[in-house]
Amino acid sequence: MYGGLEIGVGAFLLICAMRREFVRVGLLPSACALVAMATSRAVGLSLDGFNFVQALVVATEWLQYQSPDIDRLARTMKRRFVFDGRNVLSRDGFNQAGFSYRGIGRS
Repeated sequence: MYGGLEIGVGAFLLICAMRREFVRVGLLPSACALVAMATSRAVGLSLDGFNFVQALVVATEWLQYQSPDIDRLARTMKRRFVFDGRNVLSRDGFNQAGFSYRGIGRS
């Protein structure tokens, strides 16, 4: 996990901050800062992760994967290839955005 070291150190400092003798040292602000930094790094990586993507492969019918942001994918993906293993995506939408679309059972 990206940012794992900061999360681990932050969790350790949070545990230490719960003890009365360490509260006045200021461990709580340090722990919160480390956890916030690790969280922001992990979120940033997930948002920028499409820059390295070569293809989109859909192998499930879950609703959250049936309507991706085609324009965002087109702007950020290196190679525009879509493999729809469940035929749940809009072939026309991807083709209009310049993607190479392949679906199981579709020509």
